[in-house]
Amino acid sequence: MRRVRRILLPLLSAALGSAAALLVLEVSFRVLDLRKRDPGRIFRITDGPDVQFPGRAGHAVVDLYVSNPRGSFPLDLRDDATRADLIRRKFGRVDEARATHPFGVPFSYDSRGFRDREFAPKPAGARRIVFVGDSFVEAQGVVESATAVRLVERALRGDDPAVEVWNLGVRGHDFPELEGVFDAALELEPDVVVYGMVLNDVERDPALTKNRPRVNDWIMVRERKPSWLERHSFLFSFVRGRYETARVSRDTTAWYQALYTDENQAGWTRTRAAWLRIKAGCGARGAAFGVVLWPLLVGLEDGAGYPFEDAHAQIRRGVERAQIPFVDLTPALRGRRTASLWVHESDLHPNEIAQELVAPVLTRFVRDLERDRERLPLPAGVPTGR
Repeated sequence: MRRVRRILLPLLSAALGSAAALLVLEVSFRVLDLRKRDPGRIFRITDGPDVQFPGRAGHAVVDLYVSNPRGSFPLDLRDDATRADLIRRKFGRVDEARATHPFGVPFSYDSRGFRDREFAPKPAGARRIVFVGDSFVEAQGVVESATAVRLVERALRGDDPAVEVWNLGVRGHDFPELEGVFDAALELEPDVVVYGMVLNDVERDPALTKNRPRVNDWIMVRERKPSWLERHSFLFSFVRGRYETARVSRDTTAWYQALYTDENQAGWTRTRAAWLRIKAGCGARGAAFGVVLWPLLVGLEDGAGYPFEDAHAQIRRGVERAQIPFVDLTPALRGRRTASLWVHESDLHPNEIAQELVAPVLTRFVRDLERDRERLPLPAGVPTGR
């Protein structure tokens, strides 16, 4: 028994000391309010059958958030008149959203599912600029009047009131699905088509998806549900959060970088082939075609080291080899505190500040494309607009 006590007493003492230390740390973390913060996920309600394309066609969707940090979300479901209006318009889950996600941005979609006016024949003398892309072009989380598409339209209309700028952004669409949106763009008889690219737009090989499942995408928060211990311990939540942030950062960076390496060679090749088909389709209609590249909103601060410089360089080479005009929007956003450009901490899309910063670059790019088009002979039957 004495031998047992000599073994157990030090172990018991160490266990009690560790428990006491953990208790002190837990109390300290609670006093200092140190724990992993849950940014909350975006909540969507609609007056139609689906919040996604194409089910959203002809309907409205409201993106809802737990807070309104810049006062840029115009809807507040806590307002009784706003709540009653949404219910009257047959929006579902209004009271469920109101309890946790009261602040919202409305989206209205035409009968094709785009955030713009209904398709119509091109008026005589009009110039049409069409932007195609995913949620960055659609401008998720941003009121329509503050989107880059509308800012470009206002700038161009200062020279010519007949200019129309169209938003054919579709959130969640990548290649090969995006190629069908360019077919829709050509129905508008555009003078210029601009593809607003994001790194995850490239077609992906099945092997890459299997070997590197996407952990996150630094665009939308995709966190797992917290465990019981994380919900009840500030200390464990804080430590686990720091570990998860480091792991997700490492794995997400590797996933994006792999999209433009030999791991995704076939997918990258198919995407570039699609660009050539799009360029040819635009050329046959007398439209200029160009590509603009959005950065992911991470590591843009001075000295932070944006982690996807190599991927941007690879995309630039691919676009320019296809002899397609190209501009990278990263310089317009670099040097800013990255979080200041987010729609919300749960939604890392470019907010109204980022949209305003890139709008002058996009306007210059469109004007350059129009000048290039003016210098080229147009196919027979295509109006010059001159």
